[in-house]
Amino acid sequence: QLRAKCQRLMAMRRESNQRMADFAVADVSLFWLLNALHSAEPVLSDFLRYPAVHPELVWRELARLAGALLKFSLEHNVSAVPPYVHESPSTVFPPLFSLLSELLEASLPSRVIALELGSLPGNRWKADLHDPRLREEADFYLSVRSSLP
Repeated sequence: QLRAKCQRLMAMRRESNQRMADFAVADVSLFWLLNALHSAEPVLSDFLRYPAVHPELVWRELARLAGALLKFSLEHNVSAVPPYVHESPSTVFPPLFSLLSELLEASLPSRVIALELGSLPGNRWKADLHDPRLREEADFYLSVRSSLP
């Protein structure tokens, strides 16, 4: 998700020449968002390559990213970042991942909304449309992925 946001931000910025990006005054928030994401991405990618890293180091980097993204949120402050508790990672990481997802979505909303399908009798499926963006003028596309051959 982080890499996709970075790619989308990079596509949005304008290039003044081949070596330096030119950000207009209106793009200052875009610049800081891109800075936050690009600062975290190499370290988080390294954690994926070497998963034996201590959980506190992972928490520190994720908390730093959350702190950087909080400047774009009107709903959260730094107290939303759960403190690290080594003895209880299940009380730390799920809320932190949830916060990061929410902050990423708030800072650069996605135009794609995944819906969970529930099975109904007769080979039918149902999805609840809880997201308010689906009540606006929206186009619907069905994309299906399966492990079946």
